[in-house]
Amino acid sequence: MRIAISMNGIVRDLFGKIKQVHKKYYDSDVEEDLNYENAQELLGFKDEDKFLEFLYREAPMEIFGHATETENNIVRNLNELSSEHYPDHTITLISDEVGRGIPATYWFLAKYGCSIKNIKFYTVGYVEKLWDEFDLIITNDEPIIKSKPKDKLLYTVGETKKGDSEYRLESPQQITNLNIFKKENV
Repeated sequence: MRIAISMNGIVRDLFGKIKQVHKKYYDSDVEEDLNYENAQELLGFKDEDKFLEFLYREAPMEIFGHATETENNIVRNLNELSSEHYPDHTITLISDEVGRGIPATYWFLAKYGCSIKNIKFYTVGYVEKLWDEFDLIITNDEPIIKSKPKDKLLYTVGETKKGDSEYRLESPQQITNLNIFKKENV
C-alpha cells in the first residue's frame, strides 16, 4: 500500500510555531488556534502575499525548521512503520512547502532523526495528482481532502471541520495502530 502522511498538522506543529514566531516578530497575542482557513486573518496580514512573505522569506527556518512534533516521538514511531518490517507499504511524507520552506523542512526532519526515505513537496496545482500516487493519505489539508476520489482512503487527525473523511484518528500516534500495520496483516 502506498501511504502519504502530511507533515503539517500530523507530524509537525506548524500552526503552533507560526503563532509563536509571529508573536516574536510582531508582538502579537492571538488567542485562537490557527488553521489553514484562519491564519492569515488572525495574524493580521491584509493579503496573501504578505502572509507568504512572512512564512517563506522572513522566517522560514524558525517556522518550518524549528517547529516541534505534534506529539512526542511521532517521527520515531513513523520511522518504525517505514522500516523493513512492512515491505508491502511505502510511506511518503508530503508537504506543500516552497522556496526556503523546503530546506527548513529537511532540517526539521533531520532534527528529529527521520529516516523515512520518501519526502514529496507538491504545489497547490498538483494536489489532485497526489491521489494517483497514493492509496491512503493521512492529512488535515483541505485541498487534499476535497480532491479525494472514491476509490482511495483518507484519514484525518483530531478535530477538523472537514466532513469528507471516512476515518478520523484522535491523535497522530494512532497511525501506528492502524490495522494495515498489524503484524498479521503484513
